[in-house]
Parts: sequence; structure tokens; C-alpha cells
Amino acid sequence: MRHAMHNLCWILHKDLLTELRSRGAWSTMVLTGIVVAVIFSVQSEAAAAYKQQTIGCLLWMAVFLAAIPMMDRGFAIERENGCWDGLRQLPVAGSVIFIAKLAANVLALGILECLLMPLFFVLSSVPLPGGAGPLVLVALLANIALASVGTTVGCLGVGRRSGAALVVLVLPLLIPVLLAAAECTRLTVAGNAGEVYWRWLQLLAVFDVLFVAAGLVLFETASEE
Repeated sequence: MRHAMHNLCWILHKDLLTELRSRGAWSTMVLTGIVVAVIFSVQSEAAAAYKQQTIGCLLWMAVFLAAIPMMDRGFAIERENGCWDGLRQLPVAGSVIFIAKLAANVLALGILECLLMPLFFVLSSVPLPGGAGPLVLVALLANIALASVGTTVGCLGVGRRSGAALVVLVLPLLIPVLLAAAECTRLTVAGNAGEVYWRWLQLLAVFDVLFVAAGLVLFETASEE
């Protein structure tokens, strides 16, 4: 167990350094989110109620589109420099590699959302009556689902293709996740984080369990070429 935890922390540290050093990918991610936020904010004539109803959909679509470069380049960089082949030759279980890369992607998405979410709410002048707690919980569960699908699909070699091809492959899987996250965000903004909110949150948790379990099962086979 201690050896597995050591390997997990080592891979997680390596992946985080790789992500943070990918300045081009981060620039694209942040710029995409900013563009969507600015387009949403220029609707100055839109009623406050309309903005409350739509901010969740636009926010999570911006997060999804901004995360595409990260999911597209994650495994491509390792395959280009031979790091992936070396990693697979180490005496490390495939499940440990998957969990480490999943955690790195979840943290990277969290950093991205720390930049985008305040920008969305400030530019749109939409208040957050319930505080940031309910929204942070939504982001955590949604990030796990997004990252698990992105990690599994990235291991299939999709990182060699364009971001547009990746969108086509992962969007059908993630539509229910994006809808649930958007609805939870809408309810939070409306100050209705009650029973309906928790039902949508439970749905997100179910998707997390399904996608992570599928990733653990498929990762060992998908990583072999």
C-alpha cells in the first residue's frame, strides 16, 4: 500500500508539473473561457432572471471547451517524448496510473474554474445567494466525471488527433454531466439549493462512480498499443 501511494504521488507530481509547464495549452484554455464570459456579459439588456437561468449552461460549456486542449495534449506530450512507454514499463499497476492522472486532471480543472467562475459572476453581475459552498461541491463532482472520461479517452490515443475530434468523441458521454452541473449551478444562483439540487448532485455522483469504474476497467487494455 505504501509503495502504491508513493508511485501515485510521484506520477501526480509529474503530471501537475507537465500541465503547469504547458503554457500554450493554458493560454488557450483561459482565453476560451474568457471569450465565452465576455460574450455572456455583453448581454447588458438581458433581464437578471434570464442571466440566472442561462449562466449555468454557458459556464459549464465554457469549462468543457476550455478543458479540451488539456485533454487533447495530456497523453500526446508523453507519447511524443517517450515518457508514456517508460511509465508503462515500471512495476506500477494500471489503476495507480489512472488514479494519479485522474487526480492531476481534476486539480487542473479546479485551477481553471478558479479563474473562470469568478470572472463569469463578476462580468454578468449575477449574485450567488447561497455562497460558494454549493457551487464548489458541484464543481468537484463535475470535475471528477469530466476528468475520468478525458483520462480514459486520452489513453486511447485520441491525444494525437485534433481538439475537434476529441469534442465529437467525449461530448455525447458528458452531455448528462454538463446538464446536471448546469442545473445545479442554476439552482444555486437562484437560491434554491434544496431537495431538487441534491437530486441533481446525486446524479453527478452516480456518473462519477460509473465513469471512474469504467476507466479503471478499461485503462489497462486501452493503454496497451
